[in-house]
Amino acid sequence: MTHKFLMFLLSLLIIFLAGCGLTQEEVNKRDDYVSRAQLYFQNQKYLNALQQINLALEIDSQDKRATVSKGWTLFYLKNYEKAQEWFQTALDLDDSDAWTHYGIASVYFRKGSLEFDKAGKLKTSLLVIEEKEEREKTTQTVKKHREQAEHWFLLSLKHYQESLLYDEALTELHKMTALTHVMLGLPTYNNANEALAKEKWSPQDRWSQIEIFLAEGFPHYEKAIESLEKYITMIEREVETTNTLLQEKIEERKKIGLPEKDHIRLDIVIEDLRIQMELRKQKYRTGQGIAAEHCYNLALLMYKSAQQIIEKRALCQEKSKKYSDAAKERIELMLKSDPYLRNAYRNLSKIAELEGNFPLAAEYMQEYIKRYPTGDPKGKVLAEGEYEKLQELAKKP
Repeated sequence: MTHKFLMFLLSLLIIFLAGCGLTQEEVNKRDDYVSRAQLYFQNQKYLNALQQINLALEIDSQDKRATVSKGWTLFYLKNYEKAQEWFQTALDLDDSDAWTHYGIASVYFRKGSLEFDKAGKLKTSLLVIEEKEEREKTTQTVKKHREQAEHWFLLSLKHYQESLLYDEALTELHKMTALTHVMLGLPTYNNANEALAKEKWSPQDRWSQIEIFLAEGFPHYEKAIESLEKYITMIEREVETTNTLLQEKIEERKKIGLPEKDHIRLDIVIEDLRIQMELRKQKYRTGQGIAAEHCYNLALLMYKSAQQIIEKRALCQEKSKKYSDAAKERIELMLKSDPYLRNAYRNLSKIAELEGNFPLAAEYMQEYIKRYPTGDPKGKVLAEGEYEKLQELAKKP
């Protein structure tokens, strides 16, 4: 095959592709529709966003941005089946896009959560079902919902992890990965807790459920805490970067001789940076709070296990202490960020009580009561009752 003939074929291919392509006017229109859709999306006007995306797709049905945007818009409109279809279409166009994997993972996570909630409600209904046949039928339905939940959570985790491979800098992905691990560990955690509440069960039978949790659920909790640590670290960096920029703009604003228009511009920038700072600090506290809650739950389960299963007491006490210390450390970091976090003192009180330090638990509960809102007198009375109980326990030798 001669060089001239190859060039001829190439020129024909270029002409063919050009004929199949969009005109510049069509490209501009498509991009305008997508840009308008993004603005509507940011303002939570999802139906308007969907209308603009559909117009963009009429011009170019293969446009990846419009396809992914349609998936996300349908997701926020709670049309999860259609959202899944569009994210899958986007994956068929490009399976190396982080936001597409993120989107389909979010759909799967939501589906898993819905199945998990159905299982929980049905399990609660077993408390009032007396007929044996109906109880067995309901138990089987609970099992099916749990299996479906696990199926969706595993798919969700797969795509969150795929997304992180393509863009590890997406901060929220780390938090969602953590939450998915928790949902995968939660069934065996709940089973272990329920086993400890069964008074007629032998210690061996109770321990068998704890062992299942330690083998299957516990690793998910550990990975969740690890992912949350990454999330928190990234948020801390964002806070530092935003704070540095804020201080620079404040110093610039102090300069003598700046025109009035620059004063106005800087005032807007400074206010925007302050809002960003507060939002990021809130994310930081949320991340620490979620991690602290899961550490506390692990500590509590191991504490109860140590109390009931004598043969495994040393192992359980060691794990309980490890996770109660971790929970305490995270809550103290939250208080450094915001000393007025009322619930943090209550949580520190619970941890101190778990550790048997009742005087300290009472001190923290007192701090919690001091910060209690006046609009909830009933809640305050309950907290005061807890405080009195802790004071009585503190007096005992």
